Amino acid sequence: YYAWTHKIFVVQILLQKHEEIIRNYNNHDCFSDEDNSANILQYQKQVVIFLEGQVQSIDEWLPSHVSDHSAVHYGATVLRMLVDFGLQYPSALVSSQQKERKSEVIPADSVTWAFSKIQYERNKIVSLLEKYPMHETLWLYRRDCILLYFSVTSKLLLRSEKDATFTLAHPLDNMNAIECSLNDYVKEELASFITHNNPTIDCRKGSWKEKGAYSRTFFQWVWYHLWHLKLAERLYDHVRHTLEEVVKNSIEYLRGCDDNANNMWKYFDNKSRFAVLPP
Repeated sequence: YYAWTHKIFVVQILLQKHEEIIRNYNNHDCFSDEDNSANILQYQKQVVIFLEGQVQSIDEWLPSHVSDHSAVHYGATVLRMLVDFGLQYPSALVSSQQKERKSEVIPADSVTWAFSKIQYERNKIVSLLEKYPMHETLWLYRRDCILLYFSVTSKLLLRSEKDATFTLAHPLDNMNAIECSLNDYVKEELASFITHNNPTIDCRKGSWKEKGAYSRTFFQWVWYHLWHLKLAERLYDHVRHTLEEVVKNSIEYLRGCDDNANNMWKYFDNKSRFAVLPP
């Protein structure tokens, strides 16, 4: 735990140093503006490569350490750092093919890049959950990925509402495309749930974990954050309806699991903090 926490501390120091280096270059009279820009850009590219390497290291670690909660916390933290950094400094983004060729880097569309990074990590976790569906740690990482996706989407939509001149490069060239991307993500999660959960299972039989408690609590959690970030209203009607039905059925399912002595879902109602539907 302490080793992973220290790694987060070190990465945070690295990003703080990045800001200091930018200030130093900008205040250094012996460099031209062109020299400053070239030096800063080169350093920013190295930061992106470093953060990508840290995320990849977690991808390689988790298959053999699926219960390592501290590693998942570190992975989620550096993934958020990577996405935030890439969105703030889009010219620093480097594709894997360009890195291998060591050629001149062409800046990528930062929003498309950010969504693809999050989606890639989410897909890796879903693949692991197919092998290890009972490991809570993997479900937490899946939550971290979707929350990051929601956070980026919410910031983009909010910015578009406040700034009429704000536009995005192809292929996400308007806010309708952002909403479409959000709906596609939610639909993919719903399809995964429907595929792996049989709605006819008798919740009075089998063990707590065998009843798919993790996947059902996951969707109640998804709905809460969609509502909290004001994204639920951005869902298409058929997507929203399907999600609401899944959440309602999941709550009833979880309430009926009597084999767990600490089943707090029995006391869940729509007046609680994590209400199923908006008040």
